[in-house]
Amino acid sequence: MNLFDASATVIKATTYTGVDRTRFVYYVKNPKGTFFSHMGYNPDGKVHSLVFAGTNQNEGSWWMAWEDSTDPSPTADFGDGLIFLGSLNPSPVSHTTWASVKARFR
Repeated sequence: MNLFDASATVIKATTYTGVDRTRFVYYVKNPKGTFFSHMGYNPDGKVHSLVFAGTNQNEGSWWMAWEDSTDPSPTADFGDGLIFLGSLNPSPVSHTTWASVKARFR
């Protein structure tokens, strides 16, 4: 995990082991609190993130919109944070020999 300051400078990098992939969530933390992408983890039990599938040139990627208000007033617009999640696409692999790889760079 990388922690950044307001100018996008890395403050700290931490590696966590024993992560349970069935409990994977995103979260946003600010002075108003910590809000998770899974509403079951939120203290108020409400939805604080919405996910939208990308279209056209962004097909296969996702947009995640965040709301950091616990007040159900009109300010709950899910405009407090926007994250673009680019897709991971497999690359085709060609089988070869070590000799043919070395020959390419001679």
